[in-house]
Amino acid sequence: MSVAEIEIYVEERVIRYAFELLTNPLWKRNYDIFDPGDHDFEVITSGNSLTSLLDGMANTGMVELGEVQLATYLAEKTFTGQPSFQNGLPSLIAFPFGCDTANCLIRYKGELSVDAVTNWFATTILSLPRILYYSKDSLLQSFVGKSGPHKVKVIFFSETGERAAPFLRQAALNYWPYAAFAFVPWREEESSFWWNVYVYFLSFLSLQQVGH
Repeated sequence: MSVAEIEIYVEERVIRYAFELLTNPLWKRNYDIFDPGDHDFEVITSGNSLTSLLDGMANTGMVELGEVQLATYLAEKTFTGQPSFQNGLPSLIAFPFGCDTANCLIRYKGELSVDAVTNWFATTILSLPRILYYSKDSLLQSFVGKSGPHKVKVIFFSETGERAAPFLRQAALNYWPYAAFAFVPWREEESSFWWNVYVYFLSFLSLQQVGH
């Protein structure tokens, strides 16, 4: 394809996408999640919340469709070799460590939510361990009891149920010999239970200090 043909092709896709964005509630929701602001439609994007979650873990960037050569280079290809955005925009890709060409990039094809994208990045790109959720009933037996008495227990409470951010999973990997990490869904009706647990541990620690 010539540059002129590529520009026409990309312009047609932008128009088609703009129409879909205005008429498809799901696409509109996804577009709002990534908060692209005043930019053109992106091939690679990372909204403010996504960028903050990946801060320190990856370099994030955005390619506008106006950057014809780069957008074409990174886009999916049809069997004829033409660039395609058949899965819609934004389209997300990642270059794993050591990858510097389009031949080894990894393309994200899952749900366009911040939680799903960051989980994909941490699991598929960085190969970081997952931090599991436990209920108040399963926490003691399945987490505390099985993580070893020599490890510090690090417990996060979450109101949203979102999976652990990459930097937390990196910390879990770094401190694996010394600490075990878990998530617990926060429910208001269980607050008294967790308060009693907190008071118990404070009392336990005080007794330990007195004993020494």
